[in-house]
Amino acid sequence: MNIVLGLERLFAFFQNSNEFYTVISSIQGFLGNKSRKAFYIIDKKVASNLEFNPIPELEEIATTLVYLKGEYGKGKVLFGKTSFIELLGKEYEASLERILQW
Repeated sequence: MNIVLGLERLFAFFQNSNEFYTVISSIQGFLGNKSRKAFYIIDKKVASNLEFNPIPELEEIATTLVYLKGEYGKGKVLFGKTSFIELLGKEYEASLERILQW
């Protein structure tokens, strides 16, 4: 299992679209690898302000897309893309205190 943090900051260094799509293609190459589970946690505010915004391309190639929001000790999870139809568009809320008790 891979948890990737700060990927959006890598995209800040790109000078041209060729560099951008080389990395997108590399990430896409991992799709279908059943022995690898990867979670890319992207700061949407940072990524959407970059010259080469990776959000649309990453959302396109993602197999599951989850939006996380949190404030004042509570968090919300919204499923934007998933193979489980019953979860699609659903929002779940949990308190940080409750999660830490698990």
